[in-house]
Amino acid sequence: MIHTNTLHGYLRFMIYSMIVFLLVQCEENSPTKNNDPVQTTPTVLTSSAAEITSTTARLNGTVNPNGSQTDTWFEYGTSSSLSGYTTTPQGSAGNGSSVVNIDQDISGLTPGGNYYFRIAASNEVGLNKGSIRSFNTTISYNSVTSDWDFETRTDFGNSDFTASFHINHLWL
Repeated sequence: MIHTNTLHGYLRFMIYSMIVFLLVQCEENSPTKNNDPVQTTPTVLTSSAAEITSTTARLNGTVNPNGSQTDTWFEYGTSSSLSGYTTTPQGSAGNGSSVVNIDQDISGLTPGGNYYFRIAASNEVGLNKGSIRSFNTTISYNSVTSDWDFETRTDFGNSDFTASFHINHLWL
């Protein structure tokens, strides 16, 4: 017959042994123990737009892939919250651990329009989006010139009066 104190002691020993075993296993499989880097989402930063014309612009940003293969793109539109945004084609920032400059030309914009954009990047860990920035497209004027020539003649009794006019007008 087993004494109760012995049974309780044996159970405590078994529980303690299991806890120690699990802690050792966790330590051996720890990313820092195996020198494996901890995977994180890409780090992103939206930069200023450049080369802005009446219908085009270059969107700029930076991405740090943080060691995982990372896809990048821009979201842009006319809403300050980017609801109903358009996306640019996806590109790659690679799988390094340093900052990569990303740019994308966009076209088909409305002259004099106010646009908002941000960079976005995703890897196997998740998605990260940069802060929203804005830019205004320029207004282009199509210049058209018009030339008009006319002459008028008036008879004042015994003398004639003739006037010639030339008008050049620039239409904006």
